[in-house]
Amino acid sequence: MECDELGNKEKTQLKDYEITIQEICNVLQEVTTEELVEKNVELFDKLYEHLNNVFEAVLTQISFAVLFSLLTLPDNKIISSVAKVTGKLLAPVSWSMIHEKFDEYIPSGLEHPHPEVKCMVLEQFTRCVLAEGQYNTEYSGHIWRIYQILDNTITHTDAYMAQFLIDQGFIDTFFADLKSTDFLAAMAALDLVPSFGESLTIFKYMEEQGVLDEISKLMNPASEHPSFVKASAFKTFSRFSEYSGSAFVDLCKSYPYMDYLEKYLDQSGDTTLKINALVCMGISGSDPAVLKLLCEDKKAVDKLIELCTYSAGDVKLESLRTLSCLFEKSEPQGETSDANFNIYMQIDNGGLLSSLVKNCKQGIPELTIACLSVLKNICLYRWGQREVSLSSSVFEYLLAKNQSEDYNVRKWKHTIVSSIVHHQDFSVNYDDDACSRLRQFITSPNGDNTAAQVASISA
Repeated sequence: MECDELGNKEKTQLKDYEITIQEICNVLQEVTTEELVEKNVELFDKLYEHLNNVFEAVLTQISFAVLFSLLTLPDNKIISSVAKVTGKLLAPVSWSMIHEKFDEYIPSGLEHPHPEVKCMVLEQFTRCVLAEGQYNTEYSGHIWRIYQILDNTITHTDAYMAQFLIDQGFIDTFFADLKSTDFLAAMAALDLVPSFGESLTIFKYMEEQGVLDEISKLMNPASEHPSFVKASAFKTFSRFSEYSGSAFVDLCKSYPYMDYLEKYLDQSGDTTLKINALVCMGISGSDPAVLKLLCEDKKAVDKLIELCTYSAGDVKLESLRTLSCLFEKSEPQGETSDANFNIYMQIDNGGLLSSLVKNCKQGIPELTIACLSVLKNICLYRWGQREVSLSSSVFEYLLAKNQSEDYNVRKWKHTIVSSIVHHQDFSVNYDDDACSRLRQFITSPNGDNTAAQVASISA
């Protein structure tokens, strides 16, 4: 640290800010103690008051390397004080200079756990991100980094940080990208938007600014947007169900989500959009409240039942995965149980279990796993355990000896049989011989050590 020039002056000749700088230099050269940290907080707070016109003098004596090193100290007061000083020092510095001279400090600042440090670094990007409303391609790497940081920041943010992101214009900038003619920019923004649902502050702001209306326009099946934009927008809306900041079932009632879902499932000429809609139905239908709404609305559920019964290939595969998502619930009882039993009974006229076994026997690994996933989640319900116990085809398939069977398939079968054996109705649903065979299977299926292997992996 270059304090010699100041040190050679008489103290009476020094200006107030020079005295403060000299004192900071002296303290920084000492071994860090709790008392010195407190002294530094006091000095940096004092320096902050002098910074209007003397930033060059400060930077001559105290480098950014020193300032950023102080941000690593385990003391929130010094971090807060140094962050304020650093932010004010950077205020008159152009983005190009920041990019050129301080680039190495940006990643550490963006990853910093203290919100004031993150805010200070993010503020520097407003000079690049918000300039003329366009992204400078020279800094595109930083822009994508900001997308990632914002995603992580918003997901774990508090009201303070959320309001900062709004006040600094970051949220408006990304919302503006939804209207961009650059579809890559629009899709990047769409990918980030669902994270906003995690912050109630940002989500309310987003609703006020008409962002969900804009997404609704993008995902409208009748719009002239490219299919990949429609698919991305529809998945974005569906992903709001994954976050706690919004009641997704209320969004489904306020926006044409259910209507669009039914239309996409009915797409005859665009398999990609149909499969995307199935994925979205699985995402949103995992919520019991949305499942109830789907069953009340009926149209989308009727389309799913039709696809599960009559479709083939990739559509069949995704239909089964979606069905598994609807069946999978942490509390499989009450209205949820009744709703899923009604869906179950309508597929293949009540013959879903036989259909699952038939598909499993085709020997296509992805299809087999999808079918077994459905079967596993059927077994979550008491009615499911009863139905499985009445199906001889399921019983024989699960216990069949097949040394050439894919290991993952054997693992799934072991999980299903274990759920049967450990269910409260096991001894009621099966006779003594069946109970013995099922217990023996989870102990040593196929006479080999699969059970032990599965158990070790599951542990």
